[in-house]
Amino acid sequence: MPSAIRPFGGLLKAIASLVTAAVLGGCGGSPDSSTPDSSIVIDQEVRLEGMEGTPQAIIRTSDGGFVIAGSWRDGWAAGTTSTGTLRWKYTEPGSRSTVSSVFSGAVSLANGDVLLCGEHHQQALVTVLDERGQLVERRDVLPPDGNAAIFLSSIHQCLRWNDGVALVGGGSDGRQPYFWLVKLEKNGREEWGRVSDGMAASSAIQAPNGDLIIARTEMRHSELVRFDHLGNLVGRRLIQGLSLQTMLLRPSGAAAEYALAVRYGETFGDVTMLTLTKELQDARGPIHIGPVSIGFPVGSGYVLPDGSAALFGVARGQSAVARVGSQGKSDVVHVFPRPDVGGATVSVGDAVPISGNQFVAVRNEVTAGTAGRSSMVLSWVTFR
Repeated sequence: MPSAIRPFGGLLKAIASLVTAAVLGGCGGSPDSSTPDSSIVIDQEVRLEGMEGTPQAIIRTSDGGFVIAGSWRDGWAAGTTSTGTLRWKYTEPGSRSTVSSVFSGAVSLANGDVLLCGEHHQQALVTVLDERGQLVERRDVLPPDGNAAIFLSSIHQCLRWNDGVALVGGGSDGRQPYFWLVKLEKNGREEWGRVSDGMAASSAIQAPNGDLIIARTEMRHSELVRFDHLGNLVGRRLIQGLSLQTMLLRPSGAAAEYALAVRYGETFGDVTMLTLTKELQDARGPIHIGPVSIGFPVGSGYVLPDGSAALFGVARGQSAVARVGSQGKSDVVHVFPRPDVGGATVSVGDAVPISGNQFVAVRNEVTAGTAGRSSMVLSWVTFR
């Protein structure tokens, strides 16, 4: 298999929006309690009882409702109204004794269906549900050009791209890892595909001009690649140095003229934000946030209208929201409280904007004890 990116074919019918990874730690400052003068305010919360597992993605549907996707032994998804009332729940068929499937993302399609993407038994998977959560289609993602030598093991991210959908995943031929990208038309037909050797994408976003920017993390560096709408590779940049994770932050509100990348490297837990031009070069000097406390890569991130970053994930072992890099303001972290003594909030798996500064975030909570109750919590979060 050549190392250059090359076209590939394959059978597939639709896909979805994703989950990206973010590391949240201290980010400077102490945990915020959402006092009236706070720049992070929790406006309201809705608890969905009996929902087990880890939320990986949340999207907004055309009627203002939400779809949450995640995993607990098997992949699952749930639909709610705009106020958080549960409408339906879907669970992927599989074994209840072992983890057999994971959903990493979801997207609301033009016809009202919901497309879920992920993996089952280490095989890339796409599942389509109707507006009531009923199964429409479930299929594996086939190798490029039917090449059985490459095993497509997972979909790391899927997202709406212009008038279609982009699917970004990883695989292997048993000797080395491969990165792959599929572009689907809005009706689900495959338009084109690309594959190259190297690590799979850690995150992807659509640039303001319609290109797709993908971040990949290797052992000693990160790589940013940019494809135009026809699948041509139009930009590439290596960021040298130890990178635990590179994440492209999604814009909220009006599209910015740049993408904002967060890099974790140089020293363990170090965070650097890079403001990028369309050529993937630095638009201005990097913002060094500094070492953060222990966290791990879950969650998502957005660029706020003022250029600061909203990060959703984990801080100090608890679900948290952070705002960093705001001009003239100190970094702020809000750590969600435990549901009870000995209980836990696992993480903020993802968040979706409902305005430029307001988001709905989803996290999992587990009460204490061997018979602890698990629930999903939707939080309406405003960044002032």
